[in-house]
Amino acid sequence: MLQLKDDGECFLVSRPIVPDVAQEIRAKQLYYALTRDGIPFLWPVNLPGEDGRLDSWSQSAHAAAQIAESSWVRLVANRGFGAYDVMQATGNLDEPNWPDLDFEAVLQLAFKDRVINSADHPVIRRLRGEL
Repeated sequence: MLQLKDDGECFLVSRPIVPDVAQEIRAKQLYYALTRDGIPFLWPVNLPGEDGRLDSWSQSAHAAAQIAESSWVRLVANRGFGAYDVMQATGNLDEPNWPDLDFEAVLQLAFKDRVINSADHPVIRRLRGEL
């Protein structure tokens, strides 16, 4: 994924374009999730960098995703600790009602027009200083 911090946007980068933007992208695990209101979303969480290290925010996010496989959770940023606190639901909540979507449909919902599949994509051209 390529994240434009100034714009607050994330772009999915297709594999053939990775060499063109290798210094700008970060490998992420995409978790398919639902809000309590039943709205599906993809949650991108950093994977270890080339040095094999992973920051504490990402470590706690992966741990939260594992817990969320069997119960509802809420994440709370703990800035003092530098990681997320995972608040597991204590009530007897309904099971999630997953929409009938294949992976391509989920990607389309999550990224819409934010997929970079060409070296001529405007974001790539802007990073190169062409726009």
